[in-house]
Amino acid sequence: MLNCFALLAKIVALQEVSLERFDNYQCFLLVAKLGSFSQAAKQLQVAPSSVSRQIAAMEKYLQVQLFHRTTRVLQLTDAGHWLLEKVQPLVNDFADIESQIRNFSLSPKGLITITTAPLMGRYLLTPLLAKFRKRFPDIHFKLIVTDQNLNLLEEGVDLAFRAGQLKDSTLKAVRLGLTKLRVVASPNYLEHSGRPDRLEQLADLAWVVNDQMLNMDNILQSVLPDGNLHRFKTSLVADDLQLILEATVQGLGVTVLPDYLVDPLIQKGSLVQLLPELKIPSRDINLVFPSSRFEVARVRLLIDFLKGQFGE
Repeated sequence: MLNCFALLAKIVALQEVSLERFDNYQCFLLVAKLGSFSQAAKQLQVAPSSVSRQIAAMEKYLQVQLFHRTTRVLQLTDAGHWLLEKVQPLVNDFADIESQIRNFSLSPKGLITITTAPLMGRYLLTPLLAKFRKRFPDIHFKLIVTDQNLNLLEEGVDLAFRAGQLKDSTLKAVRLGLTKLRVVASPNYLEHSGRPDRLEQLADLAWVVNDQMLNMDNILQSVLPDGNLHRFKTSLVADDLQLILEATVQGLGVTVLPDYLVDPLIQKGSLVQLLPELKIPSRDINLVFPSSRFEVARVRLLIDFLKGQFGE
């Protein structure tokens, strides 16, 4: 199979040949192969006179005779042999180009570059990418894992998988769903501290918090009954959600984390959800991408797949 640079060179060469002239070259190759106007016409499903006119038109345009014609024999001239040697690879390459481009539509392939936050990538995105590749094994991924919002165009990123409110942007966005925040603690911690049954009691507990991504006062302000902010005491402040999750499981205190992190641990009994009636604001999960990337078949396939998965 031709490499990309060779294909590009051949496409450029083919662009310099009109479609009508290219058809003439294909007709010339068939006549040279079969040694007969009538046999070539039969294969092309046209009249022999049509084939004869095409060859005559070629010879007039090129100002050279391509075939020696007799009543019984049709033979290539020296110029015809030279042209056959030059044109045959070009036509073969064109057929190869057509075959490869059809394969793109029949079996999408290639690289998709995605940026995502560390834990969203680990717990939400990666399992879905594995499921996607079972359907489209020729598509592969590059993940740029960071909490920063990258410039997708400058970094050559196809998709950003993000949670939270989107800033105004020229980028396109698809809302996939919601992630809910839950107040959780370990059974061991609650055994010693007591399990709160009122919102005000949360202020009496030790908190494990993320100082950069989760501000406890802001999260709980909308649900406080008196409108006043409680001052929370902390047992651990960290800038890594995985560490906060593990510290909470180990009994260092109470925290607020997304449902996709804590729900499996709640089901296992490693964590307990506190005050589930609290209406803590949820966060949107979005796909963000430059508008031009939606025109790429493999990217569009992944967008549609992820929409379907979150819709289930």
